[in-house]
Amino acid sequence: MIRHLLKLTWKRKARNLMLTLEIMLAFVLVFGIAAFAMRNYQLYDLPTGFRPANVWAVDIEAREASNVEFAAATYDKFKRGLEALPEVEQVAFTSFAPYSTSSMRITVMVPGGGPGSEIHLLEASDDFGAVAGVRLEEGGWFGPADDGASATPVVISRRLAREMFGSQPALGKELDVSQPPDSKSPRQVLKVVGITGEYRNGGELMSPQPVAIMRFIPGTTLTGARTIILKVAPGTTRGFEATLNKQLKLIRNDWAYTAAPLSAMRGSALKSQLAPLIVLSVI
Repeated sequence: MIRHLLKLTWKRKARNLMLTLEIMLAFVLVFGIAAFAMRNYQLYDLPTGFRPANVWAVDIEAREASNVEFAAATYDKFKRGLEALPEVEQVAFTSFAPYSTSSMRITVMVPGGGPGSEIHLLEASDDFGAVAGVRLEEGGWFGPADDGASATPVVISRRLAREMFGSQPALGKELDVSQPPDSKSPRQVLKVVGITGEYRNGGELMSPQPVAIMRFIPGTTLTGARTIILKVAPGTTRGFEATLNKQLKLIRNDWAYTAAPLSAMRGSALKSQLAPLIVLSVI
């Protein structure tokens, strides 16, 4: 009897092997999905560092734009023109809006040597903190008092402060921007004026990164701040988009604009970031 069972088992070894492999593959896939979902849940539970409620973003699509066209006078026209709208409470400018997939990276180091750290960099105007609802844990936001300063003021994340200065106070400290050895550009120094907990520009599912928000001054950068951030009155509906575009065209008719509330951009970002998890779950 036992010999007969052994023969049956041997004859079915290929089928049993395939079944075992299928079970192992299913286990690995389910484990991967569970780990991915748990990581997303952990990220979703972390603060983003900004408040999207009653905030709109406008991306400027300038045709053949130069730094001259993005001079201080141009930003002043946008600011005064948009703040004239009854729905708009405050206007700011930045490199890219929250929930955007765009990013800019630089390497910074402590003056006098030491290892460098690659960080996310965001340029923003003086009003950005108030418009986007960025909360500071220490220090303050940069402003007109920093005009003429030898070092560019920055607000950094707590993560970057620990990475660069350890347990030492970071306020008032300076960071050097790394440049190629053959670069003839002048030394660029950043001075820490404020510290925020986290700033995750990509939204709720972005992994925390060391971040520096640098003061934007028109005419001092290569690209300019091509995104306008608007703090609007509570209850402003999507119908405001038509009024906003009309006002923008009155300021610069030769440029194109894409406007949307951050709440809508948040929904689109979450759908895009959760797409891989949904696909794996269906499989």
